Amino acid sequence: MTAFEFENCNFSNLTSVSMGTFNTVTSVSFAGTSLAKATALPSLVSSALTTLSYADVSLPSLTGFALYGYSYPNLATLDFEGAVFSELTYFYISSCTALTSVNLRDTDFSNCSIFKFENCSALPSITLYGMHALRIFEDAFSGCSSLTEVNFVNCSYGPDDWLTTPQTSWNNNAFTKMFKNCTALTSVDLSCFASTKRSYNCNFTSMFEGCTSLTSVTLPAV
Repeated sequence: MTAFEFENCNFSNLTSVSMGTFNTVTSVSFAGTSLAKATALPSLVSSALTTLSYADVSLPSLTGFALYGYSYPNLATLDFEGAVFSELTYFYISSCTALTSVNLRDTDFSNCSIFKFENCSALPSITLYGMHALRIFEDAFSGCSSLTEVNFVNCSYGPDDWLTTPQTSWNNNAFTKMFKNCTALTSVDLSCFASTKRSYNCNFTSMFEGCTSLTSVTLPAV
């Protein structure tokens, strides 16, 4: 067996999916599947897996998602286009060193407070949609040594209700080590993260540490 497909299924009462280990499976797709009550994302551990798709998946009860390279050493493609993760608080991809393509178009990360593609050393580019930096991006792309391009579409520093909370509740480390050791990165434009509502303190410590190819940076107005 080389592929699993659970596309456009409606598992409205299913609370969990466990698929175990299949080291010959190269492709897994849950595209269009609804798991309204599930609190864990269905996955499959396979050392041969190259493609994983959650496009248009509805998981409104999911609170966290993580993938680690030691379980997916050959994972090259991740597709989350149109996925609904309205309660997701962390999204963590670590050391997936074969990863070269990520699709996050129209993915709902509205409540995500941790977002990382740490040490994904083959990832050449990524586009983020509708994200807020107030709670995320610390270490976001640290160690992504092939990363040359990061695009931000409809991103901002934070929604208005976050900007009216006491300063002590903000994550002032939102950009810390964001691009650390991204040795192929040549330019980055972060101007979309300017705050128009109030001034704020933000920590940019080690944001570009080890970025030896960097020639142009546009920072948000603060």
